[in-house]
Amino acid sequence: MGTRGELAQRLPLADETRRRRDAGEGGERPGPAAPSTRMILGANTIAVHGLRAGADRTSGVASGRIKLLMVRGGSVRIPSGGGFVDLHDGQGLLVIGTASVRMMPSSDGEIIAVGMPVDALPGLSLTRNSAIAIEDAALMRPIGAFAHTVHGGDPLDALSRERFAGILRDLVLVAVRRAIAGIASPAPSLHHRATAILQRRFAEAGLTPARVASELHVSLRQLEREFQPSGRTIRQEIRRVRVLAAVALLQGDRSAELTIDAIAVRVGLSNGSSLARATAAEGLPSPSRVRARGSGSGVPSRAHT
Repeated sequence: MGTRGELAQRLPLADETRRRRDAGEGGERPGPAAPSTRMILGANTIAVHGLRAGADRTSGVASGRIKLLMVRGGSVRIPSGGGFVDLHDGQGLLVIGTASVRMMPSSDGEIIAVGMPVDALPGLSLTRNSAIAIEDAALMRPIGAFAHTVHGGDPLDALSRERFAGILRDLVLVAVRRAIAGIASPAPSLHHRATAILQRRFAEAGLTPARVASELHVSLRQLEREFQPSGRTIRQEIRRVRVLAAVALLQGDRSAELTIDAIAVRVGLSNGSSLARATAAEGLPSPSRVRARGSGSGVPSRAHT
């Protein structure tokens, strides 16, 4: 999940996320067996919270301040707008006070929390009592690593603290600016996001339309409706992507090293017979004939269904 094109979106805080008028930067309430340590770096704070699967934690943000929560190892689910946002290693959530956020770890890890005055991010349109999810690991991982190193390192003299505070502020400013720029761009459609999952995971034998819908947090019926304008079902699209991958292997330089059964398994099908049925459904000859024809064989962009 670490490219510029990854999703960054503004999120309303969850219904149970309440204003905390009296909450300071020390608003975290550690869950069982989840130790926390905190340091002050000028006007900034850095806290590291241990997370344990099933041990929820609430992080508070005071009025006039923001907090960047970064996941380091593990994954966390955050209630938002009647649903959930899942954050994994290298992803983050910027929370603009006054608010509190419930974090529900699904696996062990850490949360690195960087707090600072909202004025430290000048020129940005930040809505009070809201949050921005930042899924760009290329941004979050370096910021998290820097904050973690400063937090866990030797005590700093006054000059070092001042300079490190400035570096941390600038890193967060860049990340938030890029996240807001991503918000302004049209979000990828459900069809686009589903297709991206197919391209990434077609080799999984258990990849089904229902599993894709579950990963996208939509109903199977909603996902099927999204594919109707293309004239193909989600199931047919899974098949097409697998056939395309199989053809690439059948016509590749190392094709002779692989049996047709082995190629079928590599693209998520059970055996050569399943692959033959799939190629036939896509208007292609048998896998052995596709292999024999080499680069002369083409794959239609639309299936014969």
